[in-house]
Amino acid sequence: MNTDFKITDTWMSGFVDAEGCFSVYLIKLKNLGLNPSFRFYIPQKDTESLLKCLELLQERLDKANLDAKVMVGLRKGLGVMNVRVINHTHLTEVVKPLFENSPLLTSKHQDFKLFFKALELYRNKRIPINRRLIYTAHLMYAMNTEGVQRKKPLSFYEDLIKEKFKEKGEEAQWDKAVEEAKAFVEEIVNQEEPSLECDKISDDYFMGLMVGDGCFHSDFDCRSGRKITVRKGVSISLPKTKRNEEVLDAISAKYNVTWVKRRSLKLRPHFSITREDVIKDVFTPLFMNNLGLLPEFSKKQLKAWTHVDRLLYLIKSDVRRTEAIKSEIDGLIAEIYFAHEGTYRKYSLEYILNRFKEDWNL
Repeated sequence: MNTDFKITDTWMSGFVDAEGCFSVYLIKLKNLGLNPSFRFYIPQKDTESLLKCLELLQERLDKANLDAKVMVGLRKGLGVMNVRVINHTHLTEVVKPLFENSPLLTSKHQDFKLFFKALELYRNKRIPINRRLIYTAHLMYAMNTEGVQRKKPLSFYEDLIKEKFKEKGEEAQWDKAVEEAKAFVEEIVNQEEPSLECDKISDDYFMGLMVGDGCFHSDFDCRSGRKITVRKGVSISLPKTKRNEEVLDAISAKYNVTWVKRRSLKLRPHFSITREDVIKDVFTPLFMNNLGLLPEFSKKQLKAWTHVDRLLYLIKSDVRRTEAIKSEIDGLIAEIYFAHEGTYRKYSLEYILNRFKEDWNL
């Protein structure tokens, strides 16, 4: 365990902007009608980061004198761990104030607002249950509109709930209830988003975002017709929304860098920076000064950058190629190759080692 790794509220906002999810489902139960499920969860392969999030949430639960534990477990079929909060009181008294005080900045902020509006209305027992259900249905369908969509359309739930209105003799109130539901959605959608001024983008937030959906690259350039080499880079992947691109623009403005958008067939395009001067003068000192906000896997990726620098020095300088130096070069190449666990490499380590020997006369 990396005992130096500590997170802040703002770090967690960045991490949740990258990896978190506010989810609402209407579950159809036999003979019991529809039952809403509200959950906030953070899935991640890196358990170290999740345990820090769990600690932070548990501290807030303890301060609020809430006894039950936050649930953390394995998501079946995906092979990742997740921190999950499903208790309505925990959501309202711990999760909601956390992100009100340290706002989410991406398009996930709107999902956060819609989620808690739906939860607020559903918990209001003074509102008839069928009205609460139609409000919940419309608010949940306004969430994540540019991501992967639900299997069933909104009309599926509207038909089910409308039948409940008929059963209670409230059919005449149906149109008004739907208009009220649409009004609640419009109220949230038209609210102003958090400011993206440079002073609102902190190092803590950016570190959390990078740990969640970023990467410190050390990539081998194996293109034919030129000597093999290795280059450093930074990339981040966020769902394709206008707001998310505005957040990346704000990060660019804060650190005076320019993201290059990489083509992607998925809904999560990659934005990267590979310019050597930017990596050297901006990102290397930025990340090294914030090591305490990075888990072990991120530090391992950063360490590979120092291996890249050493490798490039050894192959490009006139250092005498002793057997010890050649052995060191092989070791550096292997360290770089395996720095990103689980990452697909197009070429085998053996191929890359042989290319370096051939191209650089090792």
